[in-house]
Amino acid sequence: MDVSVLETRLGEHGRHIWERAHGIDEGVVVGDGRTPKSVGHSHTFDRNTLDGATIESMLLALSEGVGRRLRGQQLRGRTITLHLRVAPFETRTRQRTLAEPTDDDLKIFGTARELLRDALAEDRRNGRTSPVRLVGVTASGIEIGRQMGLFDHVRTTRLNAALDAVREKFGDSALDRASARLRERRRFSDRRTKKST
Repeated sequence: MDVSVLETRLGEHGRHIWERAHGIDEGVVVGDGRTPKSVGHSHTFDRNTLDGATIESMLLALSEGVGRRLRGQQLRGRTITLHLRVAPFETRTRQRTLAEPTDDDLKIFGTARELLRDALAEDRRNGRTSPVRLVGVTASGIEIGRQMGLFDHVRTTRLNAALDAVREKFGDSALDRASARLRERRRFSDRRTKKST
């Protein structure tokens, strides 16, 4: 229907209705201003894996993403949750509540890694082998703002800010920790072993 027909029949509301019907709206979208209940990331592997180093390397990358999002919104999370999807399509979660809320990548990763190792050790004790298909980490128990404690590590805060700035400017893959470079580390160690023999 032509906009002029709607304007003739409905007056100024005709144009308004026509614009909405065609997805045109110059209004600004405003959120409800509520704090998110959680911030998380997950990754689904192409294949099921039992390789702990591969899973932990991905867990580090996911933890960095969670930390960055928390810092970007000036939030901190008190509870860290690990999500695992294992064969045959069974979802498991483990969580730990921290004494103090955090937005630090390595604190998030360390907690999630402990949860992962505990879950895999429990499987071994029960005689199960559970190949992992999906791994995820979430921070919940969200608090707003950052209150520096007397003994907070200023160096860690500055490092996280520098990492965030580089990734913001050059992209997420521009900079990462050496421990996240699993494949390159393996290739290098293989070459060293071959040369020494």
